[in-house]
Amino acid sequence: MPLLRKGKANWIHSKFPGVLVSHDVVAGGTLQIQEHHLQDYVRECAAKKDVTSGRLIYMIAVSSGLGSSCFLGDQLIRLFAACGTLLEASLVFCNVNKPNLHVWHAIISAHAEHGCLEKVFSLFHQLYIEGMYPNEYIFPVIFKACGSFGYLVLGKLIHAIVTEQTLESSTVVGSSLMYMYIKFKQLEEAQRVFDHLKERNVVAWSSIIDGYAHHGDGIVALKLYERMSKTSLKPDKVVFLCVLKACSKAGAIREGLLIHDQIIKSELELDVTLGNTLVDMYAKCKELRSAHRLFQKLNNPNAVSWGALITGYAQNGQGDMVLELYEEMDDAFSLNEMILPCILKACANAENLAKGKEIHKRIEESGFEFDVVVKSSLVDMYAKCGSLEEAQEIFSHLRTHNLVSWGAMISGYMQQGKGRLVLDFFKDMLQERLEPDNAIFICVLKACASIGALKLGRLVHHFISENVAVNIDVALVGAIVDMYARCGSLEEAHGVVTDSFRKNPILWSAIISGYARSGDWKLVRWCLECMQQEGVQLNEVTFTNVLSAFSHAGEVEEGQHVFKSVAASQSNALSFENLTCMIDLLGSTGQLEEANHLLETLPVGRNVIGWTSLMTACKTYGNVNLGHNCFHQVSELEPDGAGFALMSSIYAEAQLWGDADKTGPQVSGHSWKKPGIAWIEANNNMEEFMVGDRTHKESPKIYATLKRLNRALKTEGYVPVSESITVNKSVNEEVFEKK
Repeated sequence: MPLLRKGKANWIHSKFPGVLVSHDVVAGGTLQIQEHHLQDYVRECAAKKDVTSGRLIYMIAVSSGLGSSCFLGDQLIRLFAACGTLLEASLVFCNVNKPNLHVWHAIISAHAEHGCLEKVFSLFHQLYIEGMYPNEYIFPVIFKACGSFGYLVLGKLIHAIVTEQTLESSTVVGSSLMYMYIKFKQLEEAQRVFDHLKERNVVAWSSIIDGYAHHGDGIVALKLYERMSKTSLKPDKVVFLCVLKACSKAGAIREGLLIHDQIIKSELELDVTLGNTLVDMYAKCKELRSAHRLFQKLNNPNAVSWGALITGYAQNGQGDMVLELYEEMDDAFSLNEMILPCILKACANAENLAKGKEIHKRIEESGFEFDVVVKSSLVDMYAKCGSLEEAQEIFSHLRTHNLVSWGAMISGYMQQGKGRLVLDFFKDMLQERLEPDNAIFICVLKACASIGALKLGRLVHHFISENVAVNIDVALVGAIVDMYARCGSLEEAHGVVTDSFRKNPILWSAIISGYARSGDWKLVRWCLECMQQEGVQLNEVTFTNVLSAFSHAGEVEEGQHVFKSVAASQSNALSFENLTCMIDLLGSTGQLEEANHLLETLPVGRNVIGWTSLMTACKTYGNVNLGHNCFHQVSELEPDGAGFALMSSIYAEAQLWGDADKTGPQVSGHSWKKPGIAWIEANNNMEEFMVGDRTHKESPKIYATLKRLNRALKTEGYVPVSESITVNKSVNEEVFEKK
């Protein structure tokens, strides 16, 4: 045994009782040290993270000749690693004489736990240079390091070494290999490793189940749990958590109920972690009552508990309940970064701007610096509530922008019809090298369609086609088709519809809409025949576009045939818009009585638009009596509507000036509307024009050209119809005429 001089005996005994064999001086005037007692003190220091005492023990060990001991060195390395002093852990390792695999495991684990990956792999390489081979406890450290820090290629190379050493079937090594592959979402590789394990313990089962539940297929995870249930193993808390996550992923409420029952029978304590996972499972499976009941049974619910329940209500569109829960919540959780986005989303969906502002004020008064997710949710809330100035203010002060904040601004401006601003934001977003999601692409394509930006729309389409990360679904293809159709490029619109999407009514609707706008009713009919051959039923939008095309072309018989066919076979497809198109079609050809009959007999007939449309036809054909009947219908449905102006025009057309004078005074309060806006794509720029606007740099030339056109029209004998004008002309019109 190592010996010490008597001068240090009392100090050592007082500090670490039991380390000395005896207080008596032996031959040579030295004292004996007991190594196993030092190891006990090292473990005790490690548990307490007492680095000071650990250093004293190491000093005693070195001065007594125990500094090179493998057994003590192993314990000291783990002590210093636990206390975060890797330099001292490395010093201990360097002083160990011929370190064994336990010491190598300790030093490699120490560096892995502190994220020193280069040192981990350097030590692993050095181990081989020393002529030693890693055991089944060192390999797991390496695989976990590869998985945690993204070293897949290196992990696969080391996997090959494991296979050569026939350690792949080891439960410890295999479980760590599965962990690595699951981290990289390579579930097939993880499954292969799992299938080759000699023995599968609870840890191995929980790893593979969690992998599928988290990254892959919840149904597969549940099938694996079913396989595990047939073994002699009993699921522990971790397994139950993984399986409940799988139920949430798959929406498998029946299996979730069975698991809940098994948890109760297993007599596991329903702690907050297990309780939160159960609440989340019920909420994600849309069993909100069960989720709420379970939540109320939890002892001391935490922020995760509240978040699980609130997220469930938010995802199921119950915004009122979300806000009600927020009011009940403890103040300690009300500003939680996981919960706030759900609350703000509820405000956004309900367009509850007042509540959103109240929460925003609470956030500002808290003084906390919230993350970009919360701030982006504020941007989204203001944008969806129509307060784009406030949204823009918060957006401009964000240090970093994510997809939520960009998407909120882009969709917000699109909802307000500001296509030009949408495209400006999209360009700025691309400059920040962010990958747009499908929702943003759809908004941008709508913006291109709204202002006729065909060239830019093509560029966006090309970007989508070339980007392998984009999930091209029906909604996105529909937006592309609609963009081409609205921009007048019908061949390109048709070319986008591949075989995989030929049976989708949304895409056919977009193409038919384009042909309808171009006035090509024959191609509309051809598309209709193609839809019938493919077995695609008309939806409300497509039906409206078809009728609109026949109406504009004056093809009454075609329109009536389609209308009657759909009314007989798909009565649920009829809508106000469909009826209005049919009324337009009949009215445009003077079949007023038949149009009136449709309005009076069909269940969707009692709507202002339909009767107003027939009134317009009555004005065209001078049918005052029927027009008066329509006027009464419109007045009943919308007393303060535009029926007075139209009725006054009918009287004026029939030169019934007395009746026109009676209805005329009712018009003035309802005669204003938003000024028209138009866009033209010229020289790769979008030019915007508004009625009466003279701010454009080319305004003098534009208005000079309009005056020339006006004079040319008058020279040709054109006289505008003025009998039906019953409201004052705008100031801009008067000024223009004087000029």
